[in-house]
Amino acid sequence: MEGVYFFGEHLRWNLGWENPNQAGAFIATLIPWLWGTSLSMAARDWRSHLTRIILLGGELSLWFLLCKTYSRGALVAALLSGVILSGVVFRLRHRGGDRVPKSSVSFDRGLTAARLLGLVILIAATGFFARVDPRFISQDASTGNRWILWKGGLQMIAVSPWSGWGEGQSGINFTQWFQPFDAHERYLGMVNSYLHVAVERGLPVLALFLFLAISLLLFAFSTARDAMSATSSPMRQRMALLVLGAGSSILSFLVANVFSTLWIFGKLWYVPAIAACIVLSGIAFLPARRWRSIGISTALSLPTACCAVLLIYLGGHLLPHDVEVTRTRSGSITLTAAGASKPGHGEKSIIVLPDSSVLGDSYGKELRRLILAAPATGLSIHVPDNARNWSPDSHSAPVSILACGDRFPEGFELVSRWPGTSLFLVHPTGKPRLPETVPSQVLVLLPSLDTTGSSRAWKKLTSLHPEWKFATSPGVGQDIRQAWPDSLFFLWKIS
Repeated sequence: MEGVYFFGEHLRWNLGWENPNQAGAFIATLIPWLWGTSLSMAARDWRSHLTRIILLGGELSLWFLLCKTYSRGALVAALLSGVILSGVVFRLRHRGGDRVPKSSVSFDRGLTAARLLGLVILIAATGFFARVDPRFISQDASTGNRWILWKGGLQMIAVSPWSGWGEGQSGINFTQWFQPFDAHERYLGMVNSYLHVAVERGLPVLALFLFLAISLLLFAFSTARDAMSATSSPMRQRMALLVLGAGSSILSFLVANVFSTLWIFGKLWYVPAIAACIVLSGIAFLPARRWRSIGISTALSLPTACCAVLLIYLGGHLLPHDVEVTRTRSGSITLTAAGASKPGHGEKSIIVLPDSSVLGDSYGKELRRLILAAPATGLSIHVPDNARNWSPDSHSAPVSILACGDRFPEGFELVSRWPGTSLFLVHPTGKPRLPETVPSQVLVLLPSLDTTGSSRAWKKLTSLHPEWKFATSPGVGQDIRQAWPDSLFFLWKIS
């Protein structure tokens, strides 16, 4: 379903897509086609001149539609691919490959001037200049939120570089473990296709994708370079320009994916896929140099992809952070204060089984607050992905186990594995169910105003076990965040 988006008083056009960024990216992949097609025409008679003028009109129409989407990423992608396309064509022609009359060269320059003038007029007429004004960008929430999200994405990659965090898990895990405390935006992904792939699927998958993409681009440019040599026929030279246009279309798609997560939308792949087929078909124009072109493209793209992945990995490690986050392959999280020694035997280590009704949907933020507010150094918090698989054989015995809300059965099960460990039940809900082996060190924290009707049963159960304790927390209802983390310090004090 299409959304409704505005830039100031300007309605951002979706053009049948879900949002304007998708529409802008689609148009940005079409513009290089017309540009490349225009360059590939012979331009030696009035018919070809008229055709190129018509193509320019169609191109400016696409530029107008792109401007009405007010998608900055799409504009950057289209402009960058166009500049690179023009630069490559200019260099190849000056190598002597495309010998055309001076009148045609003058006509090309006239079209370029008309293209640039038309583009400036369109950007000004639609109000797009205000959208790219540095003063607006510096105060734009979408820009600031992207920087915060991308920094968190780099940190997430540093934590789990090989296998990633799992498909569809990037947005929620960023919110829990890396989002600043004063930010409350919700995300489904990284709003950057490359970070999205690396965070959810790992750096090896990103490296493979970059290798294929860079190889395709280099193959397009090397094909054009070899096919536009001075000894090539005019037909082969014009076909090489079509391959260049297709390569520029792929480049535009790749650049647009820097600013949004676009690769997940299947329809946006249609144009780049057709462009890729045209680029690969360029091998037919290089009967003597095809393997040389493929070899050079592959040899250059592999180290380039590896360097890009390495920079991403190092960037995540160099970013400052207050809380150290580590993650096992199964998805269990461990939190420690940045710079603190790794907790071992005898140091404070707690297992937390969070419940959103107690610590909120962003319970990870609340656990990070606890780490930063903890009075003792060496505190670590373990958040197992599955409490039943959390084995004492692979982790040092915890000092405390904290089970929130309806996760008290898991808390009872865990404490049975570590005799002598304290169990804190924070605002437990539901009917109490005791295990066969009843633990001795249990502290039940109940809300001052019971909204679930569970407190009475828990008080009665506590009275049947003299070694158990119960306390009442300040606040109303199940949500304990207004008293957090002082409430846990209070539990430690009376336990």
